[in-house]
Amino acid sequence: MKTAISIPDELFHSADEAAKNLGLTRSALIQRALEDYLDTQNQKAIIEKLNRVYSRVDLTVPIAIQKYQRNQVQSEDW
Repeated sequence: MKTAISIPDELFHSADEAAKNLGLTRSALIQRALEDYLDTQNQKAIIEKLNRVYSRVDLTVPIAIQKYQRNQVQSEDW
């Protein structure tokens, strides 16, 4: 889909130079940049949701289980 956007001249020239250096068209560079940005935002949203969930969960491990885990790990060949 074709679209028109407005960006500052300096950003436009930087994008053109970056595209040239990477062997991409300006459109391909902008597409990749937008995809990367959206992926990053999605990852941040997922991390925030996980942090909210785990902030409400009791993550303490009973001493007996800690000892059992320690013994199991120590008995393994590393």
